Amino acid sequence: MSDRMRGKSVLVVDDEDAVRGAVGWALTKYGYDVVEAATGQDALAKATQQRFDAAILDIRMPEMTGFDVMHALRRMSPETVLLILTAMPDPDSRFGELTKTAGVYAYLRKPCKAEELRTALEDALAGSEPVGGLAMAQEQGSGTDYSTGLSGHHLSEGSSASRRSLKH
Repeated sequence: MSDRMRGKSVLVVDDEDAVRGAVGWALTKYGYDVVEAATGQDALAKATQQRFDAAILDIRMPEMTGFDVMHALRRMSPETVLLILTAMPDPDSRFGELTKTAGVYAYLRKPCKAEELRTALEDALAGSEPVGGLAMAQEQGSGTDYSTGLSGHHLSEGSSASRRSLKH
C-alpha cells in the first residue's frame, strides 16, 4: 500500500460476522482504518459520526439492504467511494448496472481474494476509472479455505473462519 492510502478510513458493512471480521482484519493489515457495522442502520449511524473514505457493502442484509445503505450513504457523503462485496449472483448484470448508476466503483462477488478487494479499493481511492465504467469481479469461488483473509486467499460469506483462524 502506498503511503497516501495508509490510514484511509473504510466502513465495512456485512451482517455475517465471519465475513465482516475477515474483511476488516485484512484491510487493517493493509494499513486501512476500518470500522465495522453489522446492519445498515448501524452503518448509517456511524456515517453520521465519521466521514469515511470508502465503504464496502454487502447487498443481502436484514431490515435494510445494501442498496438502501448505498443510496443513503451517497446522499450523506457523496465523496465516499462505494464498493459492493456480495454472494448474490448477477447473471444478467442487473445489480452491476444498478450500482453503476449509483456511483459504485466495484461490484465484487464472494468469495473474493483479499488482493482483488485491496486492488479495487486502492484503485477506487486513487480515483482510477474502472474498466468499462464499473470494475466487476464475478468469478465463482474455488472452494478454497477462506480462513486467512490475506493475499492469495479468499474472503467468503458463510465462512467458518473465526478471527483466531485468520492468523494462519
